[in-house]
Amino acid sequence: MTRARDRLYVCGWKGANKVPDACWYNLVSAGLEGMARPAEGALGQDVLRYETRQDPKIKVEAGEAPQKAEPVRLPPWAREDAAPEISTSLPLTPSAISSAGEPREGELREQDAVPPLERTDASRFLRGNLVHALLQHLPEIDAGKRAEKARRYVAAKGKELTGKSREDIVAETLAILEAEEFASLFGPRSQAEVPIAARFSREGKPALEFNGQIDRIVELENEVLIVDYKTNRPPPDRAEDVAPLYRRQLAAYRHAIGHIYPGKKVRAALLWTDGPFIMAMPEGLLDEAEAEIIKL
Repeated sequence: MTRARDRLYVCGWKGANKVPDACWYNLVSAGLEGMARPAEGALGQDVLRYETRQDPKIKVEAGEAPQKAEPVRLPPWAREDAAPEISTSLPLTPSAISSAGEPREGELREQDAVPPLERTDASRFLRGNLVHALLQHLPEIDAGKRAEKARRYVAAKGKELTGKSREDIVAETLAILEAEEFASLFGPRSQAEVPIAARFSREGKPALEFNGQIDRIVELENEVLIVDYKTNRPPPDRAEDVAPLYRRQLAAYRHAIGHIYPGKKVRAALLWTDGPFIMAMPEGLLDEAEAEIIKL
């Protein structure tokens, strides 16, 4: 169906299969029956044409003045500024999560992220960003081409790092992707860099709203696995020694995912790229971390 100025044309293309009775062409044709007339289309095909004037003049009887519409009075609120929105919740920022609670004796507030000789803010965050980017995009590339693509990417984006550091990043990332124990993390049922939002209800206090991004989510038959990448060196040996910030982040992610998949068990883990190895986070530690968030 096409429209040109004040004319409406109905035409259609018919294939080898029978046209369903409820197809759009039959419905439109039935609606125009008695109003449209046969005509010739621009390409010489038979069409139906429905034509009306777009500028009809209003007929006014002798001695009758055209009626004027009564003006509409706007309500008072239409001329006033809207009242400021009152939020019933408070944003839960990463800095607030990191400051919740105090670390127990012997517990690290934050693990070392790079070796001492390379411990600068620039190299620290650059290394983590490179590993995250490789783990996000390399699974979509043919396995035989991953090493070449990874080296080219790290060489272009990690010029500030030493040659050995760049090669270490590529090697440990490929080791993760090639390990059988991590196969499900990068399978067809997994998602990378998933934005998430959560709300923590608190009795007698405004709710807390949290926004974050999960490095990897894997949906299995009866459970959902949340995985957060950590490039710290050296990583802790026990889940109890993981920095409080990391535990609270996983607790917030688990809280949100639990509402999205109410019928499935939600497990959370940290994937330490130095090794590499995956560390499941016990439910008890996550429960404690969630309680700390609610107390903010």
